[in-house]
Formats: sequence, structure tokens, C-alpha cells
Amino acid sequence: MSQFNWQQYLMDVDDIDPTPVLFGTDTNSAGPRGAQPDDRGTGLNKPRFFCTYCYELGARRVPTFRQKSDWKRHEKSFHETGLEWPCQLNGCVEVFTRVRDLVAHCQSRHGRAPHRDEIVEMPVPPKCVFACGFVNCRNLSASWETRCDHVAMHMRNEHANSSDWRYNRKLLNLLKHCDINPTWRKVKAHWCISRGLESLDTSQLAWDCKETRTMLQQLECHTFGENLEAFLFEVLWLGSPTQSQIDFTEQPQMPTILDGPSPNPPPGAG
Repeated sequence: MSQFNWQQYLMDVDDIDPTPVLFGTDTNSAGPRGAQPDDRGTGLNKPRFFCTYCYELGARRVPTFRQKSDWKRHEKSFHETGLEWPCQLNGCVEVFTRVRDLVAHCQSRHGRAPHRDEIVEMPVPPKCVFACGFVNCRNLSASWETRCDHVAMHMRNEHANSSDWRYNRKLLNLLKHCDINPTWRKVKAHWCISRGLESLDTSQLAWDCKETRTMLQQLECHTFGENLEAFLFEVLWLGSPTQSQIDFTEQPQMPTILDGPSPNPPPGAG
């Protein structure tokens, strides 16, 4: 763990804008509430690249870029930093990729800046897979560079914009990875059997970006522990619809049938 620069932190606190950086998300809508792309410019001068991370998190204004290099530099410098800072105040579960964002969050959400012992810098494990989040794409990339090339292709060649980006799509794509998908299908099949369902429509699954950020990171880094079935059961539970034919008023226990032989998946469970 690297040494935290306390002097730089004090400069950040003096210079920080105390307004909330992020707003809540609504994963059942086209995009997060409050997320507004900054699409200044028209025609050929209109920015073609937008920050996918800012959009997912519901930033007040999603930054856009005319050049791929500027867009890529922003996403790397602000969101794929290789470090994270969890909020330590009042049992908060939010995690930030820049210390400035942690400070702004604490000031706006908790009413004060964090103390020295409340600043904890954590390294992020290397990511082995990156998923596209555009609505009709199922692509997985093995590196950051190929991920950026792929996402940029959608934005530049297909004129895809933020209204076409889905956090849910990105997470579902990660679940299609060859090391995860067989167990994911098994978990879905047992879920249906234990509840008397013929199938599970994965398009009805919806995950909250802020609440499941660590879970998404585990899928990207493949750091989900030894019990993949239990981890994926939690993934399924957190994404389950609150209004459906299933009663989700209490979190169910993982079916014991998971320890037995794999059943044939119900129709539509793949």
C-alpha cells in the first residue's frame, strides 16, 4: 500500500467544490438520473466520445471529447487509476477512484472532510477482462487497450452515444465469460427450479451501479473467491427485480441443490 500524500490532500480540501459529484442511478431507465452529456458543438465539430464511467455514476454533466486520445486519457486518469479510496464514514459503502472525489463526497454527503486516519488508499487487482456496455453488443476485451479501441469504434463509426450505454449490459457480458458462464447458467437453473419458474428473463435483471461496483470489479479481476456459486447467487439476488411474480421481501438462502448434479437449464435460462 503506497503512502498517502497528506499535504496534497490538504490542498485538495481547500480547492474542492463541496457540491455533490454524483447523483443516484436508475438502472431501469435509459441511463442514470441526472446524467447529462456535455454535447456542445454541432456537425463535424460535435464531440463523439463520452465518459462511460461518469455516465454510469450519474455525473451532473458527462464530459465529452472530440479526440479519442483525450477521452481515453480521461477514463484512465479519473476512473481506471489502479487505486481506490473507500468511504469510512457512517458505514458508507461507496468507493472512489480519486481522493478528491472521496473528499467531495464526505463534505456533501456526511457534512465534513475525512480525517487523516479515514483516508485509506487501496490498490485494485489487475483486471483480466473488460466488457462493452452498448446495448446490442456482447463484446469482451482482454486488455484496456483493446477495450478502448472497441468502445471507440462504436462511438466513432456507429455514432453510438450515452443513451445506448447500459451498466446492466456490461455486467451481463462479464457473466458470459467462459470461466464464469457455465456456473452462472447452473445458478440460474437452480434459482428457477427452487421457485417453480420455467425460465429467468435476464433482461429483467437490474443492478445499481454504486451498490454493485465492487462486485463488478470482482468479475473484471476474477477475484470472486473459491465459492463461485455463492458469489453468483449474490449477483443474481442483487439484480433481481423488486416487482415480479417472485417474492423478494426477504433475501432467500442459496439452494442446497447447488451441491448436487447440474440440472438441464430451463428454456431461456442461457
